[in-house]
Amino acid sequence: MSTNTPRPASIEQAAFVSIDHIAEELQRYDAYMRDLRGLLPGSRSSCLRVAHRLLRKKFGDGVVDISRLQPADVRRFLADQLDARRTPSNASTLASGLRSYFRYRSACGDSTDRLAAVILSPAHWSLASLPHALTGEEVERLLDSFRFARRWPKRGYAIVRCALDLGLRAGEIARLMISDIDWRAGTVTLRGTKSFRQDILPLPVETGQALADYLQHERPPSTSSAIFVHPMAPRGEPSAKRVPMITLILSSCLSASV
Repeated sequence: MSTNTPRPASIEQAAFVSIDHIAEELQRYDAYMRDLRGLLPGSRSSCLRVAHRLLRKKFGDGVVDISRLQPADVRRFLADQLDARRTPSNASTLASGLRSYFRYRSACGDSTDRLAAVILSPAHWSLASLPHALTGEEVERLLDSFRFARRWPKRGYAIVRCALDLGLRAGEIARLMISDIDWRAGTVTLRGTKSFRQDILPLPVETGQALADYLQHERPPSTSSAIFVHPMAPRGEPSAKRVPMITLILSSCLSASV
């Protein structure tokens, strides 16, 4: 009498089931973009492609653990992608896709400020400088440079923290309103996005402290509810344009020798 008892078919099948962890992650990411940000299929598809390439390069077929993703991984990914197709449009697509994915992970509670710092530069980098990725040391030097700034250091520091910690574009920073900050809940609401919906992001402690310091000690008196207003003429008017924000960030990088 044989002692080899056949295993049930369900167990046999389970032994060959392969879980695609990256596919599951992308499904959750797609649902976030569709349901919470209201993005159309075309925009979601572009972001999903970028995230898929990044995750597959780092994790292969393994479990997606964002805590293992380092700035150096993002820099290598950007370099590889831009070596394959070195155009401003590809750089813009990569920057937007990475920024979107890191924002999603931030909404999940992950710390992504160091990852977002890699794509701090404007989306349309010049071809001569692709990609300009900030190292951890350069980020610290950039932030530290505001200690020695002679004009409006708290304003500049708060703006750069919003870019680094929240991955916000210049236009999104300029549109921030005082009422968008929920100090008690520790969140910031983004309005006027491309999806015409509201995005609610966790507000990191460092970012909240920087914003509070600017609002209490350096922001000019103003009837505007915008967080960032002009420090010079037209003093107190909202910084409605994105160009001054980009100029400030880039000039700060230069002064910090980044």
